[in-house]
Amino acid sequence: MAQTDTPGKSAPPANPVTQAYDQNSTLKVPFWFLVIAVLLFSVRIYAKETQMKAAPGQGVAWLTPVEFKQKKDSGQLGNQDLILYEFTADWCPPCKKRERTTFRNPQVVKLINTNYIPVRIDVTTEARAAEPETKLLTDKFNVDRIPHCEITLKSGESVANDTYLYGETFDEFLASSIKSANIVRAQLMLSRGKYKEALACLNPDVINGKKELYYYGTGDYIMCHHLLKMLHRDADIEPLIKNTFDTTLKARSGRGFMKQNTMHWLENLNSYLRGQETDEQAIANVERGEDEAGLYLAIGLKCLRDGDTEKAKKNLNKSALLGAKSYHSDKVAEYLLKELDK
Repeated sequence: MAQTDTPGKSAPPANPVTQAYDQNSTLKVPFWFLVIAVLLFSVRIYAKETQMKAAPGQGVAWLTPVEFKQKKDSGQLGNQDLILYEFTADWCPPCKKRERTTFRNPQVVKLINTNYIPVRIDVTTEARAAEPETKLLTDKFNVDRIPHCEITLKSGESVANDTYLYGETFDEFLASSIKSANIVRAQLMLSRGKYKEALACLNPDVINGKKELYYYGTGDYIMCHHLLKMLHRDADIEPLIKNTFDTTLKARSGRGFMKQNTMHWLENLNSYLRGQETDEQAIANVERGEDEAGLYLAIGLKCLRDGDTEKAKKNLNKSALLGAKSYHSDKVAEYLLKELDK
């Protein structure tokens, strides 16, 4: 039957989609477009896979606590003198993010593999956390949150941790820890009477008086003064004192500090180091908030130079206690006390 129009109704408009697939006007996608789309999709998948898993030999050469103990016991830890302990877990989002980003950063990987013995401590399950080698490390560093990183010398002395980074990036933390390790080595050498080796470990800027001091950052300066005394380099002491004061004053003035009276703590310490004040006078001149721990360290070291071991131990003990209370503990006092008690 022939198709007829319904009175009063117009024919429906042609469907553009249907029309596009009409035999005479079929939509055709160019072959080259399909190839490009497939390639882009493959690249995206590959990028996601490689982000999660580093290529063999290109990631951090982590050891498990068991592997670390085995290598340590057999003397096969290698030439690096720094150990990096990384505490992590699969259920910890920040840990997984650090794994995907920080520990895939080529600069970070190179810094770790070149300078550190990296140990990864996995506490994902209670069973893993309870393993003897794992529990030994979590207890040793009192780890109560993750991710957490501890850095020590191979001999066990603490160097740094990432508990308080204050915006510092991880590669900067690793680089600064290498410098901090030299200070720890200097402290150890000093406590063992190896003065020349200790001085060689110090930053040349400290020796030349080009390093700014802070209220609770005088330990290196005092240690340098003591080493110069013990090595009979008295001619270098006054330049050290004067240059350090000028460097610190200039830096503080540049940041808008008020006048020279904010330098009372360093003036007081310098007067003592120059022999212009007695122990009692120097202690009496310390104002609230100033570096008492540093002053007691200077007094303890002077007592050692004078051969008064008992008085030295008394002042070094005060230095260690005051430093611990201020969260700026200077380990040189602790290392000296340990050696003196042997």
